[in-house]
Amino acid sequence: MSSFEIPKHTRAIFEEIVTRAGGQLEDHYQARRAGLLAEAEAAIRQKGMMAPVALIQQEVQSRIGDGTDPVIYRNALIARFALDLPQTVAALSLPASALALYPDLARRLAETIPAEFPDYEADSLARDVAHVFGFFIPGAAMDIDRFGRLDPRMIASAAVRCRQLTAPARYVWGGMWRPFLEFHTDSRHLTGFNPAGFHATYLQVADMLRCNPALAGLFISSWFHDPIAAEISPRLAYLQGVPRAGGAFFIRNNTGELHVKRATATSATRRQLVADGKYVPTCYTMIWPRKKLIAWADGINKGRRDAGGLAAPAVAPSGAMSLASDAHFHRPSLKSTPWPLQKGLKRGEKPAVAGAMPDQLAPEMPA
Repeated sequence: MSSFEIPKHTRAIFEEIVTRAGGQLEDHYQARRAGLLAEAEAAIRQKGMMAPVALIQQEVQSRIGDGTDPVIYRNALIARFALDLPQTVAALSLPASALALYPDLARRLAETIPAEFPDYEADSLARDVAHVFGFFIPGAAMDIDRFGRLDPRMIASAAVRCRQLTAPARYVWGGMWRPFLEFHTDSRHLTGFNPAGFHATYLQVADMLRCNPALAGLFISSWFHDPIAAEISPRLAYLQGVPRAGGAFFIRNNTGELHVKRATATSATRRQLVADGKYVPTCYTMIWPRKKLIAWADGINKGRRDAGGLAAPAVAPSGAMSLASDAHFHRPSLKSTPWPLQKGLKRGEKPAVAGAMPDQLAPEMPA
């Protein structure tokens, strides 16, 4: 079984964090490691990524009573799981493209845990716990959740509310009730959030799908998959264009305060459009079936072999667009977007930038 080695300096940091909790932690860890991992896996499958944190907190509370600081004990327990991450990863049968990213993940964890004493922001805590438990896999651009599942209610809603009548058929014929890999954005680590980073991560996902035939593919739900977002911010068009060119399809979900907050966090243009009532960020789910994604990756790899075995593109600085894979990018256009089924708008009439139209359709993609 393949794994990785934690760099010596990083291991020393974890060990120092563990020693802060005293000798009782090691006995506790050895007694509960297997059971806690099994309980946490069941929890994340049923309730999502925040659930394992509650189990960690329960473990901490069960051991506090002798004056030990609960924050120190909690973070030491996380660091102890991090020390055994090579053992955890070895059981996952991950491809080399994923294993190569673990030394950097370990370094980031070693920097994060002591840096966040005493406060550990809830979302960051949940992500770090998911990583040390082996539930999240590092990617160049995004975290990869091993236990993603599509909600069938979302598929039904797309058919009824958004008139995407092919969505249920794709769900059934594509075997999409099976587990998926799911992308999650970690706002602390965005250096790979660029075309090169996503390109490398898609290839990594294809490798992971080959290693696990039970997985149905990849999905991610986000405001940046809204076709209108690419019109407003063309630099984000690659987030839709690459998967679309490779056979992914998109389902319109809904809008809401969270999507508005995220879409306007880093863009004055989007903030102004929202303030003017001309744009309401809307969440779309990108679904890339395994056969389509693997076929896309095979095509990329064949192209490299034909070109003389060129290496995968390095992760470029954020926003970089000069890549060998630029030919796969596609900027969607409102001209090709199905017309909104809204009173007063004639067929073929192009709306203003108004992603909030209740019946705005997602572009239909090849199955």
